[in-house]
This record gives sequence, structure tokens and C-alpha cells, in this order.
Amino acid sequence: MIVLFFRLLKKNILLLLMFLLTLCLALLPTNAYAFQVVDQGISKMAPNNQDPNSFEKLTVFPQDWPILYYWVKYADAVPNDKLVARFQYIDQEPTTFSEISEVVEKPDELWITHVALNPGKSWPVGKYEIILLLNGKEVSKLDFEVK
Repeated sequence: MIVLFFRLLKKNILLLLMFLLTLCLALLPTNAYAFQVVDQGISKMAPNNQDPNSFEKLTVFPQDWPILYYWVKYADAVPNDKLVARFQYIDQEPTTFSEISEVVEKPDELWITHVALNPGKSWPVGKYEIILLLNGKEVSKLDFEVK
């Protein structure tokens, strides 16, 4: 009787330990670090690191504005991670018209990139978005419109 009791106890402890191990593994984040988008925006003029007021957060642009500057301040990145800014026209079927990438050098940094119109062209009226990818996974999205 005592031997049977210890066998059952041993079996239940193993099941409990397996359950706890599975639970711990499921709760671990998929990334070993927590990349964060601290702030982001779109400006008509290139932002200046020395002037905090130059970091505009515009959401509407005229059709003939030649260059849009996308900026993102991030934290907790890992050097050699790959950032991609994907610019899409989304009024109909989402259409990617530009992708710009950069390799992370510092964990906390500001990245400024831009997308330009071809000379003599204008932006199609409608809704757009910029999708920020980190190592191929979406981490942020920013919408804007051209009127």
C-alpha cells in the first residue's frame, strides 16, 4: 500500500513539473529583448537632432510635396538587427512603393529616412501607411493621407 502511494505521488510530481515547465516556456517572450518604438512621425522637412520642434507629426500632405521624411526613435534594439520602413498606398489593394532598410548600430537611436517623388510626378490622392519592420516582423504602423 505504501509503495503504491509513493508510485502515484512520483507520477503526479512528474506531471506537475512537466506542466510548469511548459507554462514557463509559453510565457517567455519570443524576443529575448523588448524593442520599443519610443516615438515616430512624418515631417515635410528633414528633422534636426538639435531642434526638438523640427520633429513634426503630420498626417496630411499635398499631392505635390516632393519629399516626406519618416523618423522613428527606438530603444532596446540589438546591434545588427535590420529595420525596414515599408511605404504603402492603401486606398485600394495595399501597394508597396518603397522599402528602405538600415542595420541597427546602437540599441537606442533615431533613424530618419525619406521617400521622394520622381520629378514632375505627384502623389495619388488617398491613404498611405508606413510599416516598420524589425528583422521581418511588423513592430509599428503609421498612417498618413494625401489630399
